[in-house]
Amino acid sequence: ISVEELNQILNESPKLDELPEYIESDTVYRLYLNEETKGDYIVDAYTWKNRGTVSWPKHENKFKKTWFTCFNHDGVVDKRFVKHIYVSNSNKYDVIVVYIGNKTIAKTGPHGNAKSAVAHGYRRTKPSIVTQIKNSVKSSTEANAYKTLVGTAVTDPPRDVAQVRYYRQKFLQDQRVTYDEMLNLMILSNELKNYIRVLNFKPQLIVVFEHIEAEKLFAQLLTLTNELIPLYYDTTFEIGDYYVSILTYSHRLFVEQPIIPLCILIHDTKEQTAHDELAKILKKHKSIEQKCLLITDGEFALQNAFTDIFPSLKLLRCHNHFNNNIKEWLRDHFNVLHRGVVNQSKSQTTTTTNVGLTAMSPLSPITATTSSTMSPNESQNNFYKTYKTEFIRQHLDDVYNLLRCGSKAEFLDQYREKKQQWTPKFVTYFETYHLPHIDHF
Repeated sequence: ISVEELNQILNESPKLDELPEYIESDTVYRLYLNEETKGDYIVDAYTWKNRGTVSWPKHENKFKKTWFTCFNHDGVVDKRFVKHIYVSNSNKYDVIVVYIGNKTIAKTGPHGNAKSAVAHGYRRTKPSIVTQIKNSVKSSTEANAYKTLVGTAVTDPPRDVAQVRYYRQKFLQDQRVTYDEMLNLMILSNELKNYIRVLNFKPQLIVVFEHIEAEKLFAQLLTLTNELIPLYYDTTFEIGDYYVSILTYSHRLFVEQPIIPLCILIHDTKEQTAHDELAKILKKHKSIEQKCLLITDGEFALQNAFTDIFPSLKLLRCHNHFNNNIKEWLRDHFNVLHRGVVNQSKSQTTTTTNVGLTAMSPLSPITATTSSTMSPNESQNNFYKTYKTEFIRQHLDDVYNLLRCGSKAEFLDQYREKKQQWTPKFVTYFETYHLPHIDHF
């Protein structure tokens, strides 16, 4: 196309904000873009081979010309369908895109990584949309950024939330001081002195976080309220290579009594030494011993760390952890007792249609109050599951009925009777791990 023809197209052809979704063969598109969309002219539904960029015309340099040849359906470069792009040197927002040839030979279809041959056609995201995504993920999570971009999209939204997530993760990685976790932590500790209170690498990794404003809020609560303040201390054991223990409290001055984080401990051992460092941070608040009660999962290292600093601090056991611990033990205990019997019964041919606890005779009875009968149409496996559920429920009911006793003396009297109905192993388990700490319930 000559310079005169290009100038005529710029002056007379309708100005488009973007290329249409469906391109026509042997067609000229005159674009007038802006600072945000100045790179969008390169995006269409086809796959191209860049053949180079030159000044046009060669000795006048009025346009920058880039030309492309398409990839056909066999993935081979094919000159029967080409694209020429002219960008004005006097105004970079004036762009002319020319498609020449038979577009049906050009390759379209799903992304190269798509697993399905009938997946929707892939279309590269416009640079202007990518810029919007990059700006949005600087201050929002991928989910919120995606919803905002889709809700406010004037033209094309992001492809999907996975695309937004990629740029969010890339942004977070770029914000890291280094890729060495320990060095990152050391640098941050120097910058956040009012947040990272303890940082030890040897002989154990111990990091204690407590924000100065969170500490002031808790100290104010200790001063203003006369009610007991519940402290909740629990360790999450499945976060990477480290343990994370979080100390929270219930704010009694609010009607909703929200649970508010106070301290966070990152450590690589379950030993008391790590928890001691967190407890020492709170040592300055003497009134914790009289105005708070500590609720834990029963782990001794947690409790001892606090009672060493606050000897008179009231301790309670978390009922959720207590219930889950007993339920898990009972489930494993029942499997040890009876799974072999059920497996054996599957290999035997029998015409019996009514099976009771005697079907598990090698290890029955479990308790004096548990009974179950297998219905004629019930499978051995379903009967096993039903019987296990009843076994666990019965023991939990027994334990919680004991905890409802009005005094410790009444509890011990009823416990001596109830344990006669339990298996010896469950009695040993209960007396080893729970009975010595019954005052904490």
